[in-house]
Amino acid sequence: MKEKGIVTKAKNNKVLVKIKRQSACDRCEQSCGLAGDSNSQKEMYVEVTNTVQAQPGDEVWLDMGERQIRGAAILVYGFPILALILGYFVFSTLGAAVLGYSSEPAGMLGALVFLGLAFYIINRVDFFLQRKSGFQPRLIASSSTDSSSGDQPAAGNEREE
Repeated sequence: MKEKGIVTKAKNNKVLVKIKRQSACDRCEQSCGLAGDSNSQKEMYVEVTNTVQAQPGDEVWLDMGERQIRGAAILVYGFPILALILGYFVFSTLGAAVLGYSSEPAGMLGALVFLGLAFYIINRVDFFLQRKSGFQPRLIASSSTDSSSGDQPAAGNEREE
């Protein structure tokens, strides 16, 4: 996934890039209002390694692999749902058989316990993945090094996943 941004600060080998926040609803032709006010923050700032010698004011292209984005989405959205369902069934079965509780309250308690564990696990995985370069955006082109018309960078400037 490629995003265009503007370098706001450059220090050592890092740059701070301001990018316009995008959402799927920005490209939707319907005016259904399902997203509500989800686009209240219009800009985001991302710190990345300056691999293209960009300077403040330069337009740059950031890239993050599609596979990493899909994996992160599955982790953040799918894992808690699975943990919630698993927790319900584990505790409802064990609660009734082992502890003598009614299966419904035990299942609800288990769902909440497993959901909490899922969020804790996601937090730890996020902490670990922040240090992996594959999950960090990277600069692939800059207006100071690429004299194109501002369109997306040519295929030769990007790394295949």
